[in-house]
Amino acid sequence: MSRRKSENAPNTVWTVRGVSPETRSAVAVAARRAGQSVGEWTTRAVMEAIAAQTSTRNVPAPRLEDILAKVVERLESLERLQRPRSFWGWLTGGRSG
Repeated sequence: MSRRKSENAPNTVWTVRGVSPETRSAVAVAARRAGQSVGEWTTRAVMEAIAAQTSTRNVPAPRLEDILAKVVERLESLERLQRPRSFWGWLTGGRSG
């Protein structure tokens, strides 16, 4: 009877095909700079990429109408700042009535 290693065991061999030599070299350099093995560095990088994707997946995109409304509000406030006030507006602080 042969004993099979658990797929979650740290020494399990996992082959990924289709990785370019340039990518392999870049991973090896990055792992070395981080003071990690290629497996440790790759695990961390993949987990971080997964976390980044899943954290933004559930966030709805802002509506274009909302973005435009904020832009219009901002432009109007800038216009008000640049408009010269009349003497009465200056005297009353811009309040009417």
